[in-house]
Amino acid sequence: MKYLPGSLRCIRNGLWQARYTYQEVDNDGTVRKKQKARNFHAETQKEAIAEKERIREELEREALLKEMTPKKIVPKTLQGDLRPHR
Repeated sequence: MKYLPGSLRCIRNGLWQARYTYQEVDNDGTVRKKQKARNFHAETQKEAIAEKERIREELEREALLKEMTPKKIVPKTLQGDLRPHR
């Protein structure tokens, strides 16, 4: 998953918001664009830009770990046991 560089805005004195767009592919192959936003405190715009980049790198690492982690697979023999009993 790749996050775009993101946008940055000052909400009010010292409170900033970074917003990132990324694409997610559903199980049926549909590509959807989604966004994530993070609020943080910074004294200057230069500090805010650096924090925005740090957050984007953190989101990229989380996405990479999610891709590398195997999905839980339930064997077909157990799938029938997961249905509610009547």
